Amino acid sequence: MHVVYVNHVCLSLAYAQPKHFYRCLHDTDHDYAHRSRVRALRQQRLFAYACVYWLAQALQPVAHLTRRIERQKNGKPDFATLGAQAPLHFNLSHSGSWLSIALAHYPIGVDIETQHGATLTLPARQSCLHVSEPKAQVLGSDFLKYWTAKEALLKAQGMGLRIEPNRIALRPPQAQFASPAVLPEALQSDFYCVSLVDAPVDTHCAVALKTASPIQGARIQSKVWTRNALNALSN
Repeated sequence: MHVVYVNHVCLSLAYAQPKHFYRCLHDTDHDYAHRSRVRALRQQRLFAYACVYWLAQALQPVAHLTRRIERQKNGKPDFATLGAQAPLHFNLSHSGSWLSIALAHYPIGVDIETQHGATLTLPARQSCLHVSEPKAQVLGSDFLKYWTAKEALLKAQGMGLRIEPNRIALRPPQAQFASPAVLPEALQSDFYCVSLVDAPVDTHCAVALKTASPIQGARIQSKVWTRNALNALSN
């Protein structure tokens, strides 16, 4: 059975980690983080990358500094290939004070949104709606379930919001993997499945997998990490 690992981390922990927590980072990670002129964002990026490395190391141990984050042609960050090892993929999302990190052995996308985030505006809701989807659900209290599921799917593909969410039709999102009802032609050459994920209070989260053939029986392990638990990964 394939397992998808979704990890939730409070971004306030970015300012509470010991120096050795960041020893897993490469120069390229520092270079990318420092593209931001905002100091807090630079620190949060470095923290996110370090979390990715340590969480991946716990799942698939490799020699120190062997694993490396690189950017694909479409700009999506992912792990560089590691020889004959089964490929491990990751994706990041953050909203408010929460960072979500998803890891899987297939290309993956994750999205987390706070209950009162900017995506609750009416134009954003309307941009998410496919003509075949129930308007009352998508524009009502279930909006963030649809929004996070669609954004996770597009992130798994690597397109982000370059494809409009209203070109994707979902069955009512559930906490188990299911295939979309309608996809745009640009995505039809692959198979996708989407699931909601347990998330911190007042947030919604979803993950999506992109595969070469349909998969069945995938399950999700979701965890909220504490400072001590994160530190233990790097010791």
